[in-house]
Amino acid sequence: MLECRGQHLFRLVLRRFKRTVLLILSFTLMAESFKAQLHSEQAPSLAVLGIQDQSSKLQSCRNFSTIHSRLLQTSLADDEANFSREITSRKVVETGLLGEDGSMPGADFLVPDEFDDIVELFPSEVETTIAKSNARFVPQEKVKDVIPCKESMQDLLPHRQKERGTGSCVVVVPSRYVRQYKWPLSQFKSRVQNVPHSPLLKSRRSRAWVHVNASTIFFLSGGPTYPHGVEAYLDHLIQLVPDLGIGTTTRVALDFECGTGSLSRVLGQRGVATLCLASYDSLEDGIQLVMERGFPGLLTHSLSSRIRFPYPSQAFDLLHCAACNISWASNEGTLLFEADRILRRGGFFAWIMDMSNQGISWSDMAIQADKLCWKLMIRDHQLAVWQKTTNMTSVSCSYDTHVPLCNFSAPLSNATWKVVMRPCLESTGDDMSMVDVNWTSRLIKPSKRLEIIPAAGLQRAKEQVLASDFNYWVYLTDIYVRTFGSSRVADIRNVLDINAGYGSFAAALAMRTPPVPWWVLNVVPVDQPDRLSVVFDRGLLGLYHDWCEPLDSYARTFDFIHASRFFAFQHRCSAQVILQEIDRLLRPGGFVIFRDHKAALLPLQKIAKVLHWKAHFGDTDSGTWGTDKLLHCQKTRWTNSSKPK
Repeated sequence: MLECRGQHLFRLVLRRFKRTVLLILSFTLMAESFKAQLHSEQAPSLAVLGIQDQSSKLQSCRNFSTIHSRLLQTSLADDEANFSREITSRKVVETGLLGEDGSMPGADFLVPDEFDDIVELFPSEVETTIAKSNARFVPQEKVKDVIPCKESMQDLLPHRQKERGTGSCVVVVPSRYVRQYKWPLSQFKSRVQNVPHSPLLKSRRSRAWVHVNASTIFFLSGGPTYPHGVEAYLDHLIQLVPDLGIGTTTRVALDFECGTGSLSRVLGQRGVATLCLASYDSLEDGIQLVMERGFPGLLTHSLSSRIRFPYPSQAFDLLHCAACNISWASNEGTLLFEADRILRRGGFFAWIMDMSNQGISWSDMAIQADKLCWKLMIRDHQLAVWQKTTNMTSVSCSYDTHVPLCNFSAPLSNATWKVVMRPCLESTGDDMSMVDVNWTSRLIKPSKRLEIIPAAGLQRAKEQVLASDFNYWVYLTDIYVRTFGSSRVADIRNVLDINAGYGSFAAALAMRTPPVPWWVLNVVPVDQPDRLSVVFDRGLLGLYHDWCEPLDSYARTFDFIHASRFFAFQHRCSAQVILQEIDRLLRPGGFVIFRDHKAALLPLQKIAKVLHWKAHFGDTDSGTWGTDKLLHCQKTRWTNSSKPK
């Protein structure tokens, strides 16, 4: 700070010296001109007139001197004021426009001089982008691994920061953070310093999942539920239920309370994309470890709050619960009704009873499954597998109690976001039928649900729109991959698409030859057209989300975040709030690509520089003079106590 103040003092003195020299030179030139005019007067008869003229010129010089003195004083006063404001602003931007506590200013948002030559931005645009947000304090050391503004922070944050959804936080990178292992090595080990606060590592049963030394976490092939290993368990499950169709008709799975994601690893090897789901209050939450390994994982409040899961109806081909300690029969079986809602018609529900008697008994589970008209495929000791019926009526199949249908006008409407679960069944009529085709044909073959989703007025050409959208992203992803290069492609594993649309970005990557080692989490914002059902019908993972709130994931979990046509629309929060959340989710060294109109990207570049991202513009297929641009960003290793690297 002293060095910065000294530099500004030097600039002020230099400006004063230049203006003094200019004033002296102007006086000298005027005096020489006046002298030359006096000597040029030859006629004595003009002496009196010359004296009068001389007096007039002298008065003009005095007036000129007075004006210059006033201008100089005004200029020096302005310099003092500017210097004072500059020093004050440097106190704000001392750590890169973040305060000493890490907070990002709101109305006092300032941009350092060194950013002025990067992009032009009118002050009104800065105010629109920044001043309307409610930036909050950066979580300190003890909250660097939790999700801001969620219930998991209730015991760590002051009372005024407990309200959810009123702003966002800048979560700094821990000083000991190091680059994670690359895929596929990350499947088997992780770094201790990156996940020091994982609840699963503190569990008494952690030795069944992992082996930990001073710096490395080694993941075991099984867990307390799989004594013979996950591979042997899955082989046994397929032998018991041959119709399971792993990797063919079964493509998208959801694993409740999945531990370290060992089942995700084995299912992934056999062509099944598996999402791990854990409750916020779980004592064996291993989602942070799952993401470090390079597998899909999310946290949820739905298991405790009874709010619907952020997935469309009939989304998953397989639901798996291995001693997951979930009370499926409580509250009239509401949770199991919700599981039935998100399970695809003809899909499977695999359940391993919890021997600790903390979950649900076999008899209670069987009664609830009968209410849902599920068909029991096999029961083998603690393992049971049911199949969802393909023809649902409003009356239960073998249970005496009448089970009503849910009275939603459209089951595929966006009635899943913050909607309370109810013990009712959703219709599975002909209009909801799925395409029962094998992977990877699902990526390109339109599903029947495509007919009932919004398509910007193109009601009669939706299949052509889907095909064109897919071909377009095949072209663009090829450019992305070639631009990244083989080295950076190998550094990327976890990918997030914050405005997925039809999911064609992820579909194009999945169809790419040679393949890239990426998986994509497709997010359909709640303020955008609801096309998430088509994303799942294509065999891809996704969820609904409001980007003005934190995503249910830990900090530093994604390597690449993609945003296309998102910021051109109006959202209920500022771009600063959304970019701060993206910064939280992005790993140091990770990449962000914003693809949008140039007018929408200009404010983003300013905020990106504030967050210490490396950012620059690039052209799109619209050409150099086109309105569409790319904003390439990379997150640096900046922390509160260090400079950007």
